[in-house]
Amino acid sequence: MGLDVGMRVNVYDVTGKLGEGAMGEVYRARDTTLDRDVALKVLPDSFTADPDRLGRFQREAKVLASLNHPNIGGIYGLETSGENQALVLELIEGPTLAERIAEGPVSADQAISMVRQMAEALSAAHDAGVVHRDLKPANIKVRPDGTVKVLDFGLAKAVEGSAAGAESSDAPTITAMSSQVGAIIGTAAYMSPEQARGEDVDKRSDIWALGCVAYELLTGRRAFEGRTMSDTLASVLAREPDIAQIPREVPTAFRKFIKRCLEKEPNQRLRDATEGILQLEERLADGEAAENSNRAERPPATYFWQKPAVAASILLLVSGAMAGLAVVLWPEPVPEVTRALLTPSNPTVMEARFDRNIAITPDGNRVVYKALTGGQSQYFVRVLSELEASPLTGLTPNIRNIFISPEGDRVGFFDGNRAVQRVSILGGPPVDIAEIPAPPRGATWGPDDEIIFAAGNRGLFRVSVAGGALEQLTEPDTAMEETSHMWPEYLPGGRAVLFSIRTTGPLENSQIAVLDLETGDYRTLFPGGSNPIYSPTGHIIYGVSGTLRAVLFDAQNLEVLSEPIPVVDQVAMGPRGGVNFSISDNGTLVYISGSAGGDRGLDLTWVDRDGREESLDAESGDYYEPYLSPDGSRVAVRIGDTGGDSSIHVYDIERNNFTQFTFDGAAECCPVFTPDGERIAFASNRSGTPNLYIKNADGTGEVERLTDVNQLQFPNAWSPDGDSLVLSEGGDVFKLSVGSDGQAVPLVSSEFREHRAALSPDGAWIAYESNEDGDPDIYVRPFPDVEDGKWKVSTRGGRFPIWGADSQELFYVAGRSLMFARVTTTPSFDAGNPEVLLEGLFASERNFTRAFDVNGDGERLLVMKETVTVDVDSDSRQKVVLALNWFEELEARVPAE
Repeated sequence: MGLDVGMRVNVYDVTGKLGEGAMGEVYRARDTTLDRDVALKVLPDSFTADPDRLGRFQREAKVLASLNHPNIGGIYGLETSGENQALVLELIEGPTLAERIAEGPVSADQAISMVRQMAEALSAAHDAGVVHRDLKPANIKVRPDGTVKVLDFGLAKAVEGSAAGAESSDAPTITAMSSQVGAIIGTAAYMSPEQARGEDVDKRSDIWALGCVAYELLTGRRAFEGRTMSDTLASVLAREPDIAQIPREVPTAFRKFIKRCLEKEPNQRLRDATEGILQLEERLADGEAAENSNRAERPPATYFWQKPAVAASILLLVSGAMAGLAVVLWPEPVPEVTRALLTPSNPTVMEARFDRNIAITPDGNRVVYKALTGGQSQYFVRVLSELEASPLTGLTPNIRNIFISPEGDRVGFFDGNRAVQRVSILGGPPVDIAEIPAPPRGATWGPDDEIIFAAGNRGLFRVSVAGGALEQLTEPDTAMEETSHMWPEYLPGGRAVLFSIRTTGPLENSQIAVLDLETGDYRTLFPGGSNPIYSPTGHIIYGVSGTLRAVLFDAQNLEVLSEPIPVVDQVAMGPRGGVNFSISDNGTLVYISGSAGGDRGLDLTWVDRDGREESLDAESGDYYEPYLSPDGSRVAVRIGDTGGDSSIHVYDIERNNFTQFTFDGAAECCPVFTPDGERIAFASNRSGTPNLYIKNADGTGEVERLTDVNQLQFPNAWSPDGDSLVLSEGGDVFKLSVGSDGQAVPLVSSEFREHRAALSPDGAWIAYESNEDGDPDIYVRPFPDVEDGKWKVSTRGGRFPIWGADSQELFYVAGRSLMFARVTTTPSFDAGNPEVLLEGLFASERNFTRAFDVNGDGERLLVMKETVTVDVDSDSRQKVVLALNWFEELEARVPAE
């Protein structure tokens, strides 16, 4: 057994040795095909020489390779090199939990986050019928971004085989490490009682091991220890864990969770990992509720800032030399205390342009906000008793519209326009909850772990935090000129939800409404406002034209009791009605002040292949989806928001003139010139669900409807002869033939999401975006005979394919980079290695919409380059304003009587 550095195993170049253990030696290697580092685990000679044993392992490894979860170390394949059998594994940087625990116990918050991720990994594997059987800190790694990865998932069973019992010499937990006594004892310390007795094991043994790991995280010591393996196993069978060793500050709910995991009788043990985590979170929330059960009586409270340790921090702020974060202590005339929201080296500019990008935890201890730092968007978590904000790791700049769980330990948000997700407030990998049917307009997290979110012009939807089917709760009433329902907010008890109704006309015409979840009916409470939030003082706080207003509200009877009164001025509010403020249960108000975070917009810019830029004369604006005319003289763009009002405009490049192309007060997008440049096809929701329409490019004539179906449709590309239009519909690619009476036929259709298609100028090939390998990638097929072949072009993800003029190049976006791949089509299709052409904000900040197009000669690209000009010394730049004990100010301005 063993490999030498410099050896090649199939396509893998061995570059170093990482270590060795019970399952064999582990090496770092380079995948020369996919250009990535992997781990090669060479399996012991003791079973590779046994054909039956190896056959069992290979069959089991296929099952393990099917597991696809962000908290499970992946298995990529099984390779042979001479007499060696090697597993190809995901290479995971970072320490194991065993190494982390060796440094000392972790905090309760960190432990809960880690255990939650481990539980989600266990649950995913258990659902697939795979049991780990050897879960321990040495088999768990923590990446630098906080992501927990469970390794060697199921390999105990894979090595052991279905016929081997616990006493078999094949069982790795006892015999595979017989020369390493300490390792044997360490493994035995995590074995369940039934496993120690040699009985059959199931997923409940993994639950036991999870409890052991959780205990060790908190205490720095094993729950069951002994001088020898026999002593350790006897401890597992006979002794109860010493729960008193768990630090007193650990929540009672987490202690109970660990005790449930460590029940010696499997029938009394926690049965399911995910269910256990949900119960834990409910108990944590209930514990907070119990502590605050007398809040309604509102006795004099000691707020977090009155505690000695925090008071000391605030004294530092008072005397500090930073400026930017205003801390206002109500009532007046307490002087304003200021400090800067700065990263260690760069000024941080608040991002409150379109969405709601700030939220405070219910306990008032943490603020989550989005900021622009070093030219990139990022979310930060600020513990209010500390001087520095920490990045919320594991997230991309594409996320938007944050909201926080009732217990304050998780953050919800949207991955662009694709899905609603969640993540620990401590960071880590985001978890998909559900795909969304339209662009998001806010969400709220209920006490029963259900999320209600707004999806553009589709209305409000409800989904479980654990995922599952969407339930539509409302649909805008077009007869009442309702265009969208937005910014939902749960009322106490989860019986009803406040939300905004956007109507035709200006944003100020929006209405505040309430949805009774018991009856399913909604009604308007009062006109003129957006983004309502309920305050425990019995008020609704909402925004109008950059001002917060308040009305008294009876949450039991769902009735407004007073006229609106302005309470806070100069609050950042976006054109979609998102108001950047949040309120904690203990009376802290946080908001982003001002109306702009610097002079910021999108410039239409020519960029050549050497990166030289030439800005068009057009002023900066909120442009989306540029589409050049065939002769390159005009560009059609969308201006505005797909979930509310948006319209298509055509810019004449030589004349420096914008002409509005659509006027119907609907959400319209995705303009596509016909091959002769005479007409433009586009998507519009003017009659309900977005379908396809067409109109003369010079703006004359009537709009013609092309399709009439109850599915979202978006035009992608015309065939060069103009006889057919390729479009995206319901996660598939369709073709609409001219004169077909609006009946589009499937072109590329599967269980995966295929969309954003592009046709080559010669009409022979179709490129499109698909998530069949997990992340979006670019694929190419022949056109129109798409079943004659399929090729993957991108290597590290890709979106928004566009062909070059000669059909020999394919451009697309990958992360922050604009990529291109040279292709040959004769005698068959072949794509070269993708290369980076450009990098910049145009390809990242707006990667949920197309942000570039290719000129007819392929030598220049028209890109939407985001520009930010910030005067860091200006008093007008956006600030985070924190008002402590704000409820007293609110009640003084809008008294109950």
